[in-house]
Amino acid sequence: MFKVIGTEENPDPDALKFVLNRPLVEVGVRQYDKARDASRDPLAARLFALGGVKSVFCKGGFITVEKSPNRSWDDLIPAIIKVVEEKAGTDKF
Repeated sequence: MFKVIGTEENPDPDALKFVLNRPLVEVGVRQYDKARDASRDPLAARLFALGGVKSVFCKGGFITVEKSPNRSWDDLIPAIIKVVEEKAGTDKF
């Protein structure tokens, strides 16, 4: 089971790194700059479906999400954590 064990700020205030308890991506990276690019990745597609998500980057044991400037992290953080913890362990990548 995947758990989000913390978050880390980035120089960009609209991007936030979600640190996981174990690696999600064993080799390489998964990067999506548009929702349509994530159509084959159920986890990334669910993150984009939250609304206001501009990009998703996954590498090793973290996921970085960039949001639209008009969205609040107060609303997105709990929703992102829920999606990650529900979907990360159920999908094949």
